[in-house]
Amino acid sequence: MTRTKARFPRDETAELVRRFSGEAGAPRHPKEQPLSLTRVVFASVITVGALAAAAASQASSPGAWAEFDQRVTRSCIAASGYRNARPSPIIGFDDRVGKVAMLVSDRSRGSNNAKLCLYDKIKRKAYIDSADGWVAPPQPQRR
Repeated sequence: MTRTKARFPRDETAELVRRFSGEAGAPRHPKEQPLSLTRVVFASVITVGALAAAAASQASSPGAWAEFDQRVTRSCIAASGYRNARPSPIIGFDDRVGKVAMLVSDRSRGSNNAKLCLYDKIKRKAYIDSADGWVAPPQPQRR
């Protein structure tokens, strides 16, 4: 009975290395050419360009920020329940917090009531609590 030598994975790995390293005697595909420096540089430039374009598309435009500010202001005014509400400028926190704040004051005569609004950017929901006595500067008038 003749024993055949068992083939281990390392033998297969050695065969693959020999085949793709271009050693003499290794069969090659007729159209296969070694990678040139030009091709590697070109592929790198294309990859970096695609990544830069993807990163730029994630940036927020001024229009998107204006829409966000309007959504926060409307949500906080509605949640405050004041008919004559005066919102303060939005106070932003680090993105890890996921919330922004705004003070909503009651502009009714003789009232110094105010409510603090926390707006959850993920849930798009405003949370209100009393902040009587707090005062915030009015929002700048847009012209």
